[in-house]
Amino acid sequence: MTSFPSEGAYHGIASTNDFENYERRRLSPTAFIFTVNKDADDRSTEECSVSWADDDDALYVLADQVKTDKKTGELRPQFRGGVCRISLECLERLRESYPEYLRLRA
Repeated sequence: MTSFPSEGAYHGIASTNDFENYERRRLSPTAFIFTVNKDADDRSTEECSVSWADDDDALYVLADQVKTDKKTGELRPQFRGGVCRISLECLERLRESYPEYLRLRA
């Protein structure tokens, strides 16, 4: 098995609405809801990627991502809610519980 960074991975948070308690930085489950892939016949969900915390630039890769705002047409940060770190231990527990949904690839 490929070894993954012991520090885990970073996941971008799309919106500040994805917090259960913004002041305490407590995420709600909506931060990890995956949408159905409209192009797939089997109603599978869209892929969700993470940035492995394997070097000092990993966090900046997510922080620097931008996208075009559909309403204004202007560039804006892709992850307006920020970024969270997910420990490797937590990822492994999720993979064991939901092997059909979580594949860890380096």
